[in-house]
Amino acid sequence: MNALTWLTKHSQAVIFRKKLAGLTACSQMIELSTPLNDGQRKFIFRQQSARATLLAINYAQEAYILQHLDALPFTPKVYYQTANSSLLTWLEGKPATAFDPDLLEQLALQLATLHAYPLPKQRTILQLAERCQLLWDRLTPSQQHQLNFCPPFKKIEPLQLAICHHDLHLANLIQHQQQLFIIDWEYSAISDPVLEIALFFQANTLNSVQKQFFLTTYLSKINLNEPLFKQKMAEYTPAIQQLSQLWYALSEAIT
Repeated sequence: MNALTWLTKHSQAVIFRKKLAGLTACSQMIELSTPLNDGQRKFIFRQQSARATLLAINYAQEAYILQHLDALPFTPKVYYQTANSSLLTWLEGKPATAFDPDLLEQLALQLATLHAYPLPKQRTILQLAERCQLLWDRLTPSQQHQLNFCPPFKKIEPLQLAICHHDLHLANLIQHQQQLFIIDWEYSAISDPVLEIALFFQANTLNSVQKQFFLTTYLSKINLNEPLFKQKMAEYTPAIQQLSQLWYALSEAIT
């Protein structure tokens, strides 16, 4: 029984379903005709699909990490899950529209909290070189030939390990009544927090002042040396660019 079947069996009928925008296209917003006993009425339904698996997305892992992070106030909560599907609580609010100082400060402090959170017992560690190789192997020879790089992929030793989100951009940052929520944890895993910040800077158009403000705020809460942190970020940059190209090449091929 998947999570949606469980929900409709244990509640009123589903009256609204909407596929959510996103590059992976594997999620729906579900609304019930009447709230459940605890007041919940809207959910995010995740379903493991061939597309998600091909893109190295594991929704069971997302649910496991979110359950582990249940005490944090800025994460979705897992309402129900099975081996290949899950229901997450819907978070009211609107996506952030700009990286103003308040948002950057709030996000930096939340990431510092996340990266200091105890690691779960079951640790799926994201190794960038392994992920690049996995995506490379799923491309056709013709697709591989179109890229300006090839294996082997450089292995980079992490400064430390933490729970990381890996997909931070405005659409995944929900604001509601002075609160900030981080959604879409489908790429979450254990990895280097330096990689997390490097991915964030790579994915978003931030100027040097914004980057330094964010980094200063973040590092004020994390016991990491700034020059060493920046050096490691620079080491990750070429690998992140390769990861991005591989992901989009594979994504376009299965659209």
